[in-house]
Amino acid sequence: MGTATRYTVSIARSGLRLRESRIIADLLLQKISDGDWQRKILEENVLQIGNVESIKRIAHLLRSRIEPLGESLWLLIRDGDASH
Repeated sequence: MGTATRYTVSIARSGLRLRESRIIADLLLQKISDGDWQRKILEENVLQIGNVESIKRIAHLLRSRIEPLGESLWLLIRDGDASH
């Protein structure tokens, strides 16, 4: 038997958040440093979310969802057509 994948409840807590997911995918594609990631997310508030705790929670959640998918799917997330 293989190792079981562990999921946290938080991964199902929030909807897809397409706009924010596209921003996160773009940041991942840019391969920015951890410092630049923090600056973009917290200081520049690229996700345009109201308070710091929500920014941190949602950015972490979305990154956890998207990062394992790899670059080809990051491109699809970032550039996909929202009408379909």
